[in-house]
Amino acid sequence: MLAQEDLEVETLNLEALLNEDLASGESGSFGLRLDEKGIRPFLHGYMVFAGSQGFGAEEAPFSFDLHYFNIFVGAHIADFLVPEIQLEHEHGGEQILIRYAQLDITIVDEFLLLRVGKFLVPMGTFNEYLYPEYIAKATERAFMHREIIPVSWAEVGVQLRGKWSWSERTNLNYALFVVNGLEQNDGSATIAVEEGGLIRGMRNNYRDEHNGDKAVGGRLGIRAIPQLEVGLSGYTGAYTEDGAQRLSIGALDLAFEVGGLVLHADYTVASQSLASGDSKLLQGASLQGSYKFPVSTSWLEPVLRVDAITLDQGDETDRLRATAGFNVYPDVDLPFVLKADYSLTLNQAAGLDAPSHGVMGQLGLGF
Repeated sequence: MLAQEDLEVETLNLEALLNEDLASGESGSFGLRLDEKGIRPFLHGYMVFAGSQGFGAEEAPFSFDLHYFNIFVGAHIADFLVPEIQLEHEHGGEQILIRYAQLDITIVDEFLLLRVGKFLVPMGTFNEYLYPEYIAKATERAFMHREIIPVSWAEVGVQLRGKWSWSERTNLNYALFVVNGLEQNDGSATIAVEEGGLIRGMRNNYRDEHNGDKAVGGRLGIRAIPQLEVGLSGYTGAYTEDGAQRLSIGALDLAFEVGGLVLHADYTVASQSLASGDSKLLQGASLQGSYKFPVSTSWLEPVLRVDAITLDQGDETDRLRATAGFNVYPDVDLPFVLKADYSLTLNQAAGLDAPSHGVMGQLGLGF
């Protein structure tokens, strides 16, 4: 039998539970009710403004571009839940979309975390950690990070991730995921299923409507010494609407940091099966180096990069590019960078006879 005092406490708790969301006659709505729960929200963002011009084989007029003005909104809830969304405004508002919208649930400290929702795919490190322009060293992404690993690439699904650290800057880290996966949009009226298309155009398959095949993949990284991290990534899933043809991607990433020197080396390969029994083989590689020189309370950072890609679609799609530029960080403590660079691109079909040149200035700010 419950004592009268216990009964009163239980009755009060039950009444509070039944009425906690009935804020009749009070100010505010759902947001204010959540604020009263002690949830700690955060609001951040970043902007990218650029001016660019192309010369030679890919001539383009000089243009200004408000490339991004993106907003991050999230919250810390009870020390183990972190929802976060990125709202992306691209090209001055020409495109507005949700880049990612995810919930992180900490299960076992840093060892095991569950991520659900729409998240950036952990293929290499650039797509998940380095692509925002206030972080990235060059004004433009490497070819492989547009056309094989189609940055920024987000999928809807579930992910397990975590790390085991044996010192402050050494660890073994992992991420495993199951997602709806990339799918080639078949807009034709023909009976044949579209196949062999560009990977970048396969994004945004946020609901599986044609087949239930799920893509799987992950990344395993090790930082055995503080200066060096090496990672291996993989992805495989059906990419045609009938689920008959598969796309598999593998990637190797390496990052080396010592003092002001930062080196990044990346390689990726993809196999795209076709109904004929053949497969398309796509490959890309990038090598980038930068070094920060202190100048008073600022940083000056020269950047060099060489990248190449082959898409197995003829010589006209095989390209080699060299990029040289410099970045200025007006204040070493702020995520604010001014960039300028020049790029020379050689097309395999045209070679030295028809190179293309590009110059770009860019401002990146995280706030």
